[in-house]
Amino acid sequence: MENFYHSLLQEFPFLICAADTNTKEFIYSNELAASCFSTIDKTRQTEIIDELTETRFLIEHFEVKGCWFRMEALPYKWINGKDVLLIMGVDHSKYITNEEMLTIKSYTDELTGIYNRKAGLELMSKIMNEQKSGAPIFTVCVFDLDNLQYINESFGLEAGDQYILTITDLVKRSIRRTDIFARLDGDQFMIIFTKCASPAVATIFQEISKRIAATNRGAKPNLAYSLSYGIVEVSPDDDKFSDNIDKILEEATAKRLEMREAKKAR
Repeated sequence: MENFYHSLLQEFPFLICAADTNTKEFIYSNELAASCFSTIDKTRQTEIIDELTETRFLIEHFEVKGCWFRMEALPYKWINGKDVLLIMGVDHSKYITNEEMLTIKSYTDELTGIYNRKAGLELMSKIMNEQKSGAPIFTVCVFDLDNLQYINESFGLEAGDQYILTITDLVKRSIRRTDIFARLDGDQFMIIFTKCASPAVATIFQEISKRIAATNRGAKPNLAYSLSYGIVEVSPDDDKFSDNIDKILEEATAKRLEMREAKKAR
């Protein structure tokens, strides 16, 4: 009987899978679901299950199909009696208007898929306005990629793009989904850590640095990945920045440059 149900579900023209409510592990995925979820890492898979547990509804973009899936979920007793979250998704791409798609593209960095400068600054402005109504602290980190110009000039723009993508992917896997990750320009990036104090962000970047070091094992010094960063905490009780985004970025950039100069002095 179980094989019959599995065969039947494979024929359905939509995404369908079941996740154990305790372990957050997928215990069943039809072919479409398996191909979609294979494109995202384990952390994001768990986040999707958590979000669907709370909201029962989510729209997610899966690059392997180039489609937007509208997913709904409900608690269910699986064939073996296990408590699962049954997830069903329908290709929702045709319902997303051209205007919505243009909006998505206008706020997205083409190379990395993260927010672009326009989106990052607009979202920071929104968060700063929310602080006036009692929203908690947030922390901004500005970082850039060391030696990117050298890699571009010595090995070509394709190698430089790979450098950017490698670091971007590593950082994305190290931060929360609620954090705002944007590419400001070229090799400069910004992360807004919501409801997060600067010591916690410093710890996150120490961990990122360790992961980069692990990635660099065996690499030549002039080809090793590296980044320099500056961290600034913005508190609702501190009028130091006076709602001035430029001041925040200037202070974070100054700290980033201090780190870079310290590296050169070693």
